Amino acid sequence: MLWSLVLVLLSAGNLVSVWFAARPGEAWHATIHAALALGFGWWAHHRLRRAPRGEPALAAAADERFDRIERAIESVAIEVERIGEMERFASKILADRAAGSERDSIARESIRPK
Repeated sequence: MLWSLVLVLLSAGNLVSVWFAARPGEAWHATIHAALALGFGWWAHHRLRRAPRGEPALAAAADERFDRIERAIESVAIEVERIGEMERFASKILADRAAGSERDSIARESIRPK
């Protein structure tokens, strides 16, 4: 039971780390934390599922809690994917602007009388 608690804490810690890694735009870093959170959560879920059940009410509450955690982790993974898409889009726009300003400066130099 102790190791299952450790796994749940590791999963929660990595889930929180997704947000901190995504804020500065480190998509790969955030993705790795999301994958670790999913992995630790899955591992804890299976350890708890195999554990002997003391009271059915507690087991049902634990299953419900893990379902909510799983849905939350999945939604975080979707948000991390969206952040990555936004980062790629912003990089493309910045690259297009840089290329456009470079073309404009070349065009101005070619028009300028000598």
